[in-house]
Amino acid sequence: MRAAAVGFVLVAACAAPASSSAPDGGADLAPVAARDLATADDLAGVVCGNGDCEPGEDGASCGSDCCDAMTDCDATRGNGGAFFCRSMNGGPFGWYTQNDTLALCDDASEIGVTTWACATHAGYCCSIPGGYVDGPCP
Repeated sequence: MRAAAVGFVLVAACAAPASSSAPDGGADLAPVAARDLATADDLAGVVCGNGDCEPGEDGASCGSDCCDAMTDCDATRGNGGAFFCRSMNGGPFGWYTQNDTLALCDDASEIGVTTWACATHAGYCCSIPGGYVDGPCP
């Protein structure tokens, strides 16, 4: 049995919300085409490794910027070594620190219940504190 390096609470998702708030608190009513769709000029400025998940990038093409089901398990946000891409308890993929995930595996009620997943591995909290393993608990 091999312990997986999983540690990490959701700090930032890689996709920005489709809408934003106007300074007065009202909704941003700009047409979707003008606000959200990438153009060839947008894609020309895309830089993998800048920590921002930009149009045209995903976890497979730029795991240091984008956190999704295709992000390599060893990738860290911005290659900084602190935030790892994980899905915790079946939730959306997000950037987690080791301490964030340890907090999800620090109580007896979480043993065999708390789950984690990355692109190629998945497992459970099998002991406390922070005893995550690949696959089911032995």
